[in-house]
Amino acid sequence: MVSVLLEPFKFLIFLFEKNFPSFLEGKFIKIRRDILNV
Repeated sequence: MVSVLLEPFKFLIFLFEKNFPSFLEGKFIKIRRDILNV
């Protein structure tokens, strides 16, 4: 029963871990670009 409740949560964590590095990279590039523009 508990494992059934955790399944969607595990999937969300999987998606998050897959997408988070590229999200961080995008933020870092944007910050660097802002610094270079100043």
